[in-house]
Amino acid sequence: MKYAALSAGAASLLRAQVRVPGPGGAPSGSSSIFLVANTFAQSVDGGNTAVTSAINTTGATLLVVGVSMLPATTTTVTDSKSNTWVLTNNASNGVKTAQFYATSVSVGTGHTFTATNTTPGFPAIFVAAFATTNTSAPLDQHTANSPNGTTTVQPGSITPGSNNELVVTSVCFNGTSGNTLSIDSGFTITNQAQGIGGQSYGGGLAYIVQGGALAVNPTWTLSPSSIGLNATIASYLHS
Repeated sequence: MKYAALSAGAASLLRAQVRVPGPGGAPSGSSSIFLVANTFAQSVDGGNTAVTSAINTTGATLLVVGVSMLPATTTTVTDSKSNTWVLTNNASNGVKTAQFYATSVSVGTGHTFTATNTTPGFPAIFVAAFATTNTSAPLDQHTANSPNGTTTVQPGSITPGSNNELVVTSVCFNGTSGNTLSIDSGFTITNQAQGIGGQSYGGGLAYIVQGGALAVNPTWTLSPSSIGLNATIASYLHS
């Protein structure tokens, strides 16, 4: 694993929660899918677990998690409300990202999330809670891409099967040199983080709520380039 030193200032900035305008509720009378809360965490115990701070997920019907990790390891996702987590898909090359979801969820205040690796996997966990999704079988389409690129990656094209679906993409990379992520196609990044040397890979999570059921394959861009880059994408049904 190749890591560079991370300045204290950069570490402080990247550990701060990235806020999306207006989370926690949609306008009165809205039935669209909307973001309730989001957070992230990186491993600080030698690469075994990543535990988030507490957030308020009241009102959420779907929880989506992206995890960055060492490719040779697997991760278990748990949370303080004892929800059941399903692996959507993963992409693995020089690094690995996996997307998980939970539905028919227990939610509320003081909600924390944990990624635990079977062996030290240097995990980072990115969490987003959404409302007004389907609560019985929300997962629609999904795919993943492992090109082992250094600057850009697309998760692969999916076409949601119905209108007004939620589309979520996660990304992982290996780098600690002040890397920052951006994404096109109208997606909003909820959280992102560069790696922490000897502790955690970098990554991020982003989403869009589509109107029409159109093909989508966003491009993640990493600056500066790094070693290993891959992504997942999945769509989730409206209620």
